[in-house]
Amino acid sequence: MNPFTGGDTDAVLDAIARSNPKPPLEINPDIPVTLQRICMKALSKPLSDRHQNSSLLARDLRALTLDQTSDTLISSATVDEPTQLIASPDGPAGVRPKGLRSFDIDDAAFFRKLLPGPFDVHGLPESLQFWKSRIESRKSGDTIRVGLIYGPSGCGKSSLVKAGLLPVLESGVHSIFVEATADQTEKRLLARLGQPDHDVHRLRQTLQDLKNNADAEQKTLIVIDQFEQWLHATPDPGQSELAKALRQCDGENLQCLLLVRDDFWLAVSRFMACLDVDPAQNQNMRLVDLFDPIHARRVLAEFGCGYGRLPQNLGHLSDDENQFLDAAIEGLMQDERIIPVRLALFAEMVKGRPWSTSTLKSLGAFRASEPVFWKSALKRPLHRRNSACIAQPFIGR
Repeated sequence: MNPFTGGDTDAVLDAIARSNPKPPLEINPDIPVTLQRICMKALSKPLSDRHQNSSLLARDLRALTLDQTSDTLISSATVDEPTQLIASPDGPAGVRPKGLRSFDIDDAAFFRKLLPGPFDVHGLPESLQFWKSRIESRKSGDTIRVGLIYGPSGCGKSSLVKAGLLPVLESGVHSIFVEATADQTEKRLLARLGQPDHDVHRLRQTLQDLKNNADAEQKTLIVIDQFEQWLHATPDPGQSELAKALRQCDGENLQCLLLVRDDFWLAVSRFMACLDVDPAQNQNMRLVDLFDPIHARRVLAEFGCGYGRLPQNLGHLSDDENQFLDAAIEGLMQDERIIPVRLALFAEMVKGRPWSTSTLKSLGAFRASEPVFWKSALKRPLHRRNSACIAQPFIGR
């Protein structure tokens, strides 16, 4: 079966350019999950997401050995690439939508289903493998002192770390996660470090002791989410107690990962300079981008399965259900991208109704550029401050 079909050559070429092929498991459920990952990576739209040469594809295929009892891949390990057993993101665990709340460690079993590829043969998305390797490494050239995850509001930075990254780190990494606030960030971090007196002047010494007394097999990772909250409220970040403390990060025993909105790029760049860290794309920092329409459609379909509105096997969607997904994504799209939190909000709004074109007609206009629709949606009980990023484009209208 060809991955792309159409009534004529132009239709096939259009499908190649714009459509994702059906995952092999939707066609034949007996196909090994690991083989599906290899196939989908080879068919990825972006050239950079595919195997860069035929020898890499051949390596993945040669390494494919399946434990028939657990459906877990055991690959042939090289000396410098130890075997890792990572649970399949394509397994039976269904997606449990959470509205506007971020996903966390309790959602790790299914969360990787919601991430864009490519996936390696172990089922780990490249976006997680990048940070996993740099956090776990103890080699000065491969690890990071302070890393930066940035992206637009509502793109899923918090979920990526809490439900995606932290659960797959090796046991030798002890993670400390705090949400920044305007005036409580240092005290929250001290409390998580076991310093209940909240004397912020002790933060630098606490991190220095943590670094110097680290076990040879243990390192500490500090994750500070919503870092823009602290940046916005701190007059001189470079002279702050937090900056003095984070200068203790050495990459081998102590590390920090900052999650920040992309519109605070200038402020966070200056802060990183105060730590003597040079932000470099694909070395110690990465963008979490908005969804492209193809991936957004797949995530919306997974939400539909989670709400019991679509069949678990997405290969069994009816024509009307497919039309519903296509029309919903078109309505949610703005500048050729979809904000993940808006996708979650839309799914939450229609979770109690049939996922059909008749439901869309009853909703009327709901394009991402229409303030009336989103203002009406935000009157419903929702979770967390993510609602701000949905309403943000309409403030002042």
